[in-house]
Amino acid sequence: MYINGVYCQDYAVVFDTQIIEVGDVEIIKANYPDCFVEDLGAGSLLFPGFVNTHVHLEFSSNQTTLQYGSFVGWLESVLIAREEIIQGSTLEVIKGAMNAMLSSGVCAFGAISSYARELEALATTKQKVVFFNELIGSNPQSIDALYADFVRRIEESSCYPHITPAIAIHAPYSVHPVAIVKALRLAKEKNLLVSSHFMESRAEKEWLGGSYGEFKPFFEKYLGVSSSLCSKEEFLSLFRATPTHFTHATQIDEEDINTLKSYHHTIAHCPRSNRLLGSAPMPLAKIIEKEIAFSTATDGLSSNYSLNILDELRSALMIHSDIQLSTLADKLIESITKSANAILGLNGGVIEKGRDAHFVLLRLSNLPSQSALLSLWSILHNERASRVYVDGEVVFNKV
Repeated sequence: MYINGVYCQDYAVVFDTQIIEVGDVEIIKANYPDCFVEDLGAGSLLFPGFVNTHVHLEFSSNQTTLQYGSFVGWLESVLIAREEIIQGSTLEVIKGAMNAMLSSGVCAFGAISSYARELEALATTKQKVVFFNELIGSNPQSIDALYADFVRRIEESSCYPHITPAIAIHAPYSVHPVAIVKALRLAKEKNLLVSSHFMESRAEKEWLGGSYGEFKPFFEKYLGVSSSLCSKEEFLSLFRATPTHFTHATQIDEEDINTLKSYHHTIAHCPRSNRLLGSAPMPLAKIIEKEIAFSTATDGLSSNYSLNILDELRSALMIHSDIQLSTLADKLIESITKSANAILGLNGGVIEKGRDAHFVLLRLSNLPSQSALLSLWSILHNERASRVYVDGEVVFNKV
């Protein structure tokens, strides 16, 4: 059993919808003589429920429509095919995407949404959802109309008991600073979590740093503008008093890292999305060194080929060769359990009394020779979860 980064052998957990007690199995049996104790068998590892903090479900119908290899090329293909992909992301398609996450152990996720069309599908899931209503728009003349629709979507997403409304600022290059200030004021008033894409590509870095690079002809062509709305420093300064979950951060430097730490921000690491869109890997070793909390997330099927969180961890293992392998594996498991739950303000993430009873059962066919490598073996040798519990109920069983 994985408890706060430690693998505890011969442990048991008592639960209903929440965890009642955790401890040595013999002590648990003595304290609860009338309870049925299920022996999960040799090679079984019980984890807290996994959390995917950043996923775009409204693009779940994409497979071969969007362009990969270049961020600007991908973004242009999104503008061209957005409506086609969203229309194709039907109720059943989105349910399939959520089930794919569930089968990999994801008991909760942060859904980034531009239109709130996926709420009907989200209403059917047992998974916990933090619903990030996305604000996007750089034209000053349209701010009021866009903001009104944004507020309407926040109110709409507040009507479901397992869905927590939240705010997403799309990116520093796509949201006017005036709109950002209004949204952050609303976040403070309503105590809403905030997320934002940040420094995802070299094109973004060059645009924010001096209004040059690949973004310049893109913005001139589609928006008729030739200069950035703000610099990266000006953008980050808007979030000084609002701890924010920034996604990607592949182009951040030492100064950015220090700013993120000083403002108590967190980061969502999406390695497969970054690779497919032609971005460099996030400087994860520096993030770990500075003790900045991070999650590992899948992003959406607009920039990934699966929403399997275990696939994402395997990719991260292969990308970050500058981090010792078993240390990295331990950090990655933490990034989808304790850290991710804390980032989204959820009550899971740790198997301890009073926490929600969300669990993931993984199995190893061969007993490991070294307990120090359990995180690594768990990631490498589990394509899917063997069993998943949400609120104490089995919601997935591997056939």
